[in-house]
Amino acid sequence: MASEEFTFYVETLEGHLLKLQEAVSQAKAGAKVDFTACEGTQAEAQTLLKDAGMEARMESDKEKKKALLGQVDELKKKFAKVKQSLEAAQLRGDGGTGAGIGNKTAAQRLRVEVVNDRIAQQNDAILAATRSVNETEEVGREIVSELASNREKIQGARDKTAELRGATDEASAGIKRMQNRDKCVIQ
Repeated sequence: MASEEFTFYVETLEGHLLKLQEAVSQAKAGAKVDFTACEGTQAEAQTLLKDAGMEARMESDKEKKKALLGQVDELKKKFAKVKQSLEAAQLRGDGGTGAGIGNKTAAQRLRVEVVNDRIAQQNDAILAATRSVNETEEVGREIVSELASNREKIQGARDKTAELRGATDEASAGIKRMQNRDKCVIQ
């Protein structure tokens, strides 16, 4: 059987979880909820979870220890679920009173919407700039490819010109020799 301390922690924690679940239900129903008080209850529940976990780990019997730690894990899951639901209610602004996120005034909400619109515009501008950069890069690749092709054509023309120059030089030398022979023979 679990120790008295463990039982106390678990029973108190379950009571806190019920309070938090009721607050979530009230917030969903549109009733006013004191989120500040809920934050205090959450902090107490967190401490109780830690204490219950420590108490369970101190159990000497392995089977009991395993069962107690399982019970603590289940309570942790319930706490996480209730905490998430409560935070969602605060974000939605359901029934908010106290220092919660649900206290946003219309001006604050408008400011958030304006900021979100600006961020969306900036994202659109970034996407447009990215498209422009990609298009420019593609045009650059095409130009480089065309320049490489032109370089090959120019190099081919140079090679042919050099060949023709060599052939004309050879022909010119041959003609000069013929002329020199004719001069020698005529004289």
